[in-house]
Amino acid sequence: MPTTLLSQVDSSIGGKVAINTAYGKNQLGAFWPAQQVYITDIFLETLDARQVKAGMAEIIKIAPFSKGTLLQLLGAPEVPKILTLVEGAIRAKLEVIGNDWYEAKGGTRIGLNFGHTIGHALEKTAPELLHGEAVALGMLIELQLAQRLGEKTIPLEVIEKLLIKFSLPTQFHHYVNKERWSLFLEALLQDKKNEVNRIIFVVPGPEGKVKKLEINLLHLKSILF
Repeated sequence: MPTTLLSQVDSSIGGKVAINTAYGKNQLGAFWPAQQVYITDIFLETLDARQVKAGMAEIIKIAPFSKGTLLQLLGAPEVPKILTLVEGAIRAKLEVIGNDWYEAKGGTRIGLNFGHTIGHALEKTAPELLHGEAVALGMLIELQLAQRLGEKTIPLEVIEKLLIKFSLPTQFHHYVNKERWSLFLEALLQDKKNEVNRIIFVVPGPEGKVKKLEINLLHLKSILF
C-alpha cells in the first residue's frame, strides 16, 4: 500500500526492491513483484506540497514513453484529478516494462532510468534534494547531453515546461557548481549501468522509443561546465 505519490506511480509498480548503501542508490536489489498493490488518494491528503511535486517528477518521467495521452494530460491548462494521472503513469510504466520484467539486456525496462543516472548522483551531491526533485534535474541534463551528442530526442522544452508548471527545480548549477564537481563525479561513477570512464544514460526518442547513450567524462564536464 504505497502512501506517497512517488511510490504510487513508480516504486510500488514493477517488482523491483532495493536498498541504498554508502556507495550509492539502489546498489543491492532484487525482483520481487507484489501479489497485489492497493492505491488510494486518501494517503496523498497527508502529504505536503513539496512531496506531491516530487511525485509529479516521476509521472513526467514516464509520460514520453507512454502510448496514451499522459503528456497531453500533463500539459493541459486544467490539470486532471490526481488519480487520473496516477492511473496514466501506472499504465505507462507497465507499457515500458512489457515483457521485460527482469530488465534483460537490450530490453525496454531500462527506459525507466530516464533522469536517474544524473538524478542519483545529484541526490548524493546535494542531499537537500528529494528524489523526485533530483530526477527532474536529471531529465533536463540527460536530454541536454543527448542533444549535444547529436541524438534526436523528445524536445527538451517539453519536459522543461512541465517541470516549471509543477514547480520542480530546473537549475542544475544551483546544486552542482565547480567546487562540487569532484563529489558529483564520484557519485556519478557509482551508477551500476556505467562502464569504465563512460557514463551510460537513457532518454526518450521523438516517438517514445528508448535510447541508451554513453558519454565520456571529459565530454560530460565540457558540456556541463
